Amino acid sequence: ISLDHIVEFSDPILLTPAPNMSSLFSGFMNLRGDVLPVLSLLNFLNDGSVSKSTGKVVVIKSEDLSFGLFV
Repeated sequence: ISLDHIVEFSDPILLTPAPNMSSLFSGFMNLRGDVLPVLSLLNFLNDGSVSKSTGKVVVIKSEDLSFGLFV
């Protein structure tokens, strides 16, 4: 991911889960009116050492795509 596409780091504000999704998908986040899908890098790496209350969401935007990456 190019640094040009990283918009901000945000606290994980009320992630809304979606039913029947992979554990890699944390849910949706409303960030100032934009609804972003949030993927979990923690679950991808299978690392339980960081709790969801201390992690951050990296907001990534390109021309065609916007999403959050929970780290």
